[in-house]
Amino acid sequence: MERADFKNRLAAGVVGVALGLFVTEGVASLLVGTSLRQLRVEVEGSGPAGVLGEAERRAAGALTEGPYRLSVDPLVCYEFKADWNAAYFGVPASTDAQGLRSRLGPEPTADAPRIVILGDSVAFGMGVRDDETLAHHLEAILTEAGGVRPIVRTVACPGWNLLSSTAMLRARLMELRPDVVLLVPVGNDLSDSMVVTETGHLTVGWSPATGIAAPYISDAFPQFLYSELAEILPAAQYRELTRPAISIALMGAVTPESLRRYREAAQAIIGLERQLRELDCEFGLVFTSEGYFQERLQQVVAATGATTAVLPVFEGFDNARDRLSDNAHFTSSCMRAMAWRLAEALVDRGWYELPPGAALPPEDEDYVGNRGRFPVGDELVAERLRMDAQAAALLRPRIDMTTGTGIDQVYGGLRPDGHFGISCLVALANPGGGRLRFELEPLADSPGLYPLELAISVNGQLVAAIEVTDGSSASHSVELPPELRGAPSFDVLMSASAWIRESYRGLQRLGSVRLLRIEAE
Repeated sequence: MERADFKNRLAAGVVGVALGLFVTEGVASLLVGTSLRQLRVEVEGSGPAGVLGEAERRAAGALTEGPYRLSVDPLVCYEFKADWNAAYFGVPASTDAQGLRSRLGPEPTADAPRIVILGDSVAFGMGVRDDETLAHHLEAILTEAGGVRPIVRTVACPGWNLLSSTAMLRARLMELRPDVVLLVPVGNDLSDSMVVTETGHLTVGWSPATGIAAPYISDAFPQFLYSELAEILPAAQYRELTRPAISIALMGAVTPESLRRYREAAQAIIGLERQLRELDCEFGLVFTSEGYFQERLQQVVAATGATTAVLPVFEGFDNARDRLSDNAHFTSSCMRAMAWRLAEALVDRGWYELPPGAALPPEDEDYVGNRGRFPVGDELVAERLRMDAQAAALLRPRIDMTTGTGIDQVYGGLRPDGHFGISCLVALANPGGGRLRFELEPLADSPGLYPLELAISVNGQLVAAIEVTDGSSASHSVELPPELRGAPSFDVLMSASAWIRESYRGLQRLGSVRLLRIEAE
């Protein structure tokens, strides 16, 4: 009987594959005006390797609305479509044939210094036109000063993290041949990268870096939970909830996952700088303000012994003046003020040479005196110790999703009601009792899902498996092994053995169980 069933399933599968290929053939013909068979790529020595060649892929991708395409580089994850030109957050923006933000200056001379602005949405110029980006303003200011007109390129994409941006540049060094690279780190450099949907937009449903092994993790996750809890908690209870200033779990640099990500970012910086030095290229970190993330990143980089140059810009921002009204990114005038400071730093460091007697144009009076400063030497070490103690003191041993307590300790995976799909990851302070307590609730109307197993890992070590059954909520206690009991904090990963797909507010999501409370005792 089993053998007959197997044959039937096999036959059905063959028919399904044949039907799928037939449909795909028709779709490809419709999209790019040719047969799928004609679009197969021949790779030398390996025969047919794919469906669409690069030109055909670009043509098909141009028919979708979103600006992004899947990158061939798994560290980059996604990038802009080439020759893209459309409104981006309500403002015209475009890319060139390489998928980089368009440069509007004339063709460079043979001796033109080559400068790269590297990063994510700030470096890209999210919300401003092609002639208002950091790169465009920097090129214009240096040219106005009377030096050789440089070619300043933008290698950046909104949502990229440090691994994405540095990987993209390293793959294109021979093409760009920079003399100076200025990396603009921002808070989401510790976040996971996103994935591209079939429409060319981005989604955060899961992380392409970790796949099924861990949930999507973002520095903005606590703010998302806080906003969504407004629709779940009673109004009086919500008013008592404090909006998280930062994700203390991810940004604090004291929990295991946070430290791992800071060190990974630091190694990406150091590795890129080492490669640039071999090419006689200067490298610096542009800290736009005295932000928490920038300070912590500088501390972790310095702890490796690296002497990476830091180019501070401003002490802080006047949000009403400096930021766009419809998002938190910077206005064109603020971008120009940043570019002036970068031009000043390039000249002062000897990375860009002005002719004798030449000088930069006057600085915008609104920004004179607003200068960032970052500590060095013993002061830097002392500041790191102070911030370590401060971050550790903010961690609590309990997260309660029914009240919103501890949402700044959620790395990712949890919805505002405690619901999660494949996995979730949280951070807890260690009070010293050697035990974790979970209160879990099965999802309603989920026939066949239960019983399921919930694997519990603490600081990367599997410590228990909890069986979740259908019915009401239940409390579960997990004893920690001796080698973990002395850890300053716990990163707790909960991974479900099974899950369902469900609709939620017009979107598809995965579901397995609901975490009501978790506490280290």
